[in-house]
Amino acid sequence: MSFLGMPVVLMSYSTTVIPILVSIVIYSFLERFLKRFIPSQLHLLFLPLLSLMIMVPLTVMIFGPFGVYVGKGIAAATAWIIAKSPILAGLLIGGFWIPIVVFGLHWAIIPIILSNIATNGSDPILAIAMGSVWAASGAGLGVLFKTKNAQLKEIAASGLIPGLLSGVTEPIIYGIFFRYKRSFAYAIAMSAISGVIAGVLQVKATQLAGGIFTIPTFNPILGYALSAAVAFFGTAALHWIFGFGEEHELASGKAEQKGSSEEDFKTTNVDTVITSPVAGAVVPVKDINDSVFSSEAMGATEAVDPSSNVVKAPFSGKVIKVFPTKHAIGLISDGGVEVLIHIGLDAVNLNGEGFTSHVKDNQKVTAGQDLISFDVEQIKAKGYDPVVLIIVTNQNEQQHLKKYAVSNEQVTAGNKLLEINNK
Repeated sequence: MSFLGMPVVLMSYSTTVIPILVSIVIYSFLERFLKRFIPSQLHLLFLPLLSLMIMVPLTVMIFGPFGVYVGKGIAAATAWIIAKSPILAGLLIGGFWIPIVVFGLHWAIIPIILSNIATNGSDPILAIAMGSVWAASGAGLGVLFKTKNAQLKEIAASGLIPGLLSGVTEPIIYGIFFRYKRSFAYAIAMSAISGVIAGVLQVKATQLAGGIFTIPTFNPILGYALSAAVAFFGTAALHWIFGFGEEHELASGKAEQKGSSEEDFKTTNVDTVITSPVAGAVVPVKDINDSVFSSEAMGATEAVDPSSNVVKAPFSGKVIKVFPTKHAIGLISDGGVEVLIHIGLDAVNLNGEGFTSHVKDNQKVTAGQDLISFDVEQIKAKGYDPVVLIIVTNQNEQQHLKKYAVSNEQVTAGNKLLEINNK
C-alpha cells in the first residue's frame, strides 16, 4: 500500500525490537525540536499530537522496514555461512545468537528454519543456535549454586526451569546476563563452542523445538546431546570455578558501605524518624493519581498536599542525588534509611521551571534544613498536581515501619510522618 504516494511495507512488528529502538531515538530529538517552537503552556496538548502525527508515518514507512530488512539480511548471511563453512557458522551463529535474541532479530531467521524443515525435513541453523539455550541454562545452574544471595538464587532457578523445559532463556538473559557481563561472556563462548560441535557433526533439527524433552527431535541425537552437554555443563563449570562477577559487586558494595559508615554515618542499625518535609494536608495514599505511587510499588509512601513552598530535610543525613529537573531528591539518613522526596505528579515535564535547589549531591544535611524551593501555584497553573511524596526505598524485612499521618490531617514541616524500627 502507499501513504501520500510513498510505499508502505505491510509488516507485523510485534516481535521486533530494532524498529522500536530506532524510532524512540529519533523521537527524542523530535520532541526537543518541537519544544523550541511550541509555547510551554501548549506542551501537554500539542507535543503528543504532533509527535504522533510525525513519528507514526515515519516509523511505518522507514524505521520499521529498516529493522525488518536488517533481520532478513542476517538470515540470508546465516544461510550462506552454513553452506560455506560449518565451523565458522557454528562460531558465528552460536556465539551471536543470544545478542540476536536480545534485539528480536531471531524472528527474521525463524521463517528460514521453518522453510528448511518443511522443504528438506530438517534444518541446521536451529541445531547450532540451540547451544545458546543450553549455555544460558548452564549459567542459571552455575549462578544458583555459586551465589549466596537468596534473591539471585530465585532469579537463577526461575530462569533455569523454563530454559531446560522449553528453551526459553529470556529470564536468564535479562535477569543475569544484563547484570553480570562475565556470565554473559561465559555463555557466548560456550555457545560458540557448542555451535562448532553441532556444525561439524552436521546436527539438524526436525522440528522447531527446544528443551530437554525435545532432544530426540535432533539428528544425530548423540551429536546434539554432546553439543548441549558442552554448553550446559561447561557454562555452569565456568561460573562455579571462576565466579561470575558477583564477588566484585559485593566487594564494591562493602567498600562503599564501609566508607559511608566511617565518613558519614555512625551506624545503620538505629531507629529513624521521618518527618514531613512540607506543611499541608496529608493525602491518602490510595488517592494519589498515579498507580506507581498509590500502589507503593517503590516503597512505603506518604503524600502531602503542600501549603508551603519549601521542602525541608525530614532527618539528618546526606543528599544522594538531586534530580536535574529539581522535582525530586534522594536522601539517606544517619541510620541508613533511603528516602525519595518527589514534588508534583509529572512535574518532571517542567524541566526545572519553578524549582530551586539549595543543596547538591553528597552534601550533609540536618533535619529541617531547606532542600528545594518550588512554586506551588506555577505547578498548578501548568496543569500538574503539586502533591509531595515521601517514599522509603530501602526498607527490608528486618525493619518495622509505622505510619503516624492521618488522612486529611494538617501537618507542618517537622511533624512525624513515619518511623522505622529494627526488629
